[in-house]
Amino acid sequence: MTFQEVTTGGQIAVNWTNLAANQTGVFGETLLGSNSELIVGAQILLDSTSDVSLVSGSNGLTYSGANTSLEQLMLHEIGHALGFGDNANSTSIENYFLGSGNQALSAMDLAAAKQLYPH
Repeated sequence: MTFQEVTTGGQIAVNWTNLAANQTGVFGETLLGSNSELIVGAQILLDSTSDVSLVSGSNGLTYSGANTSLEQLMLHEIGHALGFGDNANSTSIENYFLGSGNQALSAMDLAAAKQLYPH
């Protein structure tokens, strides 16, 4: 699967918005288009840093006061856009809590992707 940045006409839109992460703990959310099983029309919303800033950390840009990196958050939200739901596996990027134990795709995530999107 390959992603390419485009200025218009893309299937997944990424935008900044105020999610009040300092109060809600929510740094991102994904809104799906008319077909919840496909990425067409998905919109990823990221907390706008107006309430929680991004700072440089060992894992790249990280939300201040949290152990959630911007890259980790994007992987998680792109997973939703591709049809993956949250889960309780602490090593999975789709775990509802993003922390030090799930900074990247796990073996479970890769197996699920291969099952959902076989070649």
